[in-house]
Amino acid sequence: MNDFITLNRARQLAAQYVAKRMFETATVLDGADARLGVGVPGACTREDVWVVYKSENPGDAPGLKSSNIVIVCKRTGRVLYEGSARDEG
Repeated sequence: MNDFITLNRARQLAAQYVAKRMFETATVLDGADARLGVGVPGACTREDVWVVYKSENPGDAPGLKSSNIVIVCKRTGRVLYEGSARDEG
């Protein structure tokens, strides 16, 4: 009998751990109120989306940098964008 977890289970556990840390203190703003340097993809307008700001990594060096975001459609829940908000400065 093998007492070890599988490779796939290790991947799942790692993803859950990282996602929890990344989003447990995330800020969520209405797209109309968010400061974005990127457009909202697709047929959605800024009023049609939520902007989720990922939690900062405590190990990151302080400084001026762009926020890391996820844009989610309010109607469908579909993730439309993940990446830089291009809002530095």
